[in-house]
Amino acid sequence: MKLVLFCLMSGLVGFILGRILPRKSSSQVKQTKTDFKITDEMIIRFANMRTGIISAHELATQTSLTLDEAQKRLENLVAKQIAELRVSDSGQILFDFTKNQPNSLDKIKSEKI
Repeated sequence: MKLVLFCLMSGLVGFILGRILPRKSSSQVKQTKTDFKITDEMIIRFANMRTGIISAHELATQTSLTLDEAQKRLENLVAKQIAELRVSDSGQILFDFTKNQPNSLDKIKSEKI
């Protein structure tokens, strides 16, 4: 009997508090934008994970950058001579980060200094 009374009282308290306490609607909840910045190093690492050649669309869909932001960031890396522009057979603009990386054969054939 005490258990039933306890459950009823708990439910009643929950109901009353739910009606009394104000709730925030989704429009009242503040949208917090993070200050997380994607660095050039992160973009280069992302490209290396994708065989060294990526498109702005790939970068935009896999990060928080918009397509325009991704395009500008990749163009800046080309201007810094970190990447090179390529065009695919279908006409898509690609960014090649492989020029600054030694291939496996170069690594194997390298000599100690």
